[in-house]
Amino acid sequence: MDVTKFLKPHLVSVKSNYETLTGVFGPKVVSDTMHSEELIRMFNNENPYPPSPKVLQAIKNCLPSVNRYPDPTYYYLTEKISEYTGLKPENIIVGNGSLNLIQLIYSVFVDSNDEVILPIPSFEQFEYLLSLAGGKPVYIPLQKPNFILEPEKVADSVSPRTKLIILINPHNPVGNYTPKETIRRILEEDAIVLVDEAYYEYCKKTVAPWVQDYENLIVLRTLSKAFSLAGLRVGYALANPELIKQLHKPELFFPINTLSLQAAIAALEDTEYAEETVSKTVEERERLTEELSKIDGLKPYPSETNFILVEITKENLNAGTVFTKLLENKIFIKNCTDQKGLGEKFFRVSVSSPENNRLFIETLKTIME
Repeated sequence: MDVTKFLKPHLVSVKSNYETLTGVFGPKVVSDTMHSEELIRMFNNENPYPPSPKVLQAIKNCLPSVNRYPDPTYYYLTEKISEYTGLKPENIIVGNGSLNLIQLIYSVFVDSNDEVILPIPSFEQFEYLLSLAGGKPVYIPLQKPNFILEPEKVADSVSPRTKLIILINPHNPVGNYTPKETIRRILEEDAIVLVDEAYYEYCKKTVAPWVQDYENLIVLRTLSKAFSLAGLRVGYALANPELIKQLHKPELFFPINTLSLQAAIAALEDTEYAEETVSKTVEERERLTEELSKIDGLKPYPSETNFILVEITKENLNAGTVFTKLLENKIFIKNCTDQKGLGEKFFRVSVSSPENNRLFIETLKTIME
């Protein structure tokens, strides 16, 4: 039987994340790689430091209660996010990581063949999840050499089928920040505007308070980066109460699990710890950028995040080769060869611990020479 005949038509040609991840090496190799203690992970923009001790204690304390279902209202976590952001609980919705919230947003606003304006290069999961929703991406290339978003090009791309405009600020994978004036101009368009602020803690610049003034604004945040909870999958979105009400409609009854819930509350009760890890990462980012700029044939781009985009300017050398050579030395970076708007001359490296960053630079120097 050809089961594809039962599929929604727009899903027939979609390649799943699982298939993409396991297609070459299989699931065991991927799993072993992700669990390897020897591999220096500089590809996923993770916080190299573990969570706050208060988070670890909170997880330990709630382990005996995992036989019970979690709180479906996540009331106390919402209270903590309210204190952290300065917004009211009715401005907040929590999800199983940012990806879950992006999926909620698509399911509420994007129907088959609706258009979503997406800057490129971009975080690939925005486009993948859009393909599941059946929507159509409308690409806005960021203007080189500095990857600037031009609001006029966004405005020119808005059509009667436009439902959503996506902005990533600071931008992933570039690392730069879009000025607030540009965002304010885009908010004048007749569409929902999603601003992904996953790296907010590294730049301390936000448009989150604007959700009280703009009814079409959604701000997306995560506890994966600065708060070191990537493995527990906790994200939240900020918007006006009417938008939040609509986003609750496709929400699962238990959006996040008990361990994640208690860990997130504890993390937000210890923001000083997160600020310490952010400070160390920013210091290392600046040092790493300086060291990369000294290597002949490389151009690091200024970043306000916990990663750096690097362009290879040396002829007869591409990101695939650099990626492979680093991996042979147990250093895993992000090869941007297949990313729209970048190509074979670009790679992205996450800022890690001082020791890992030192090993990365030493190895990279040898490769470049």
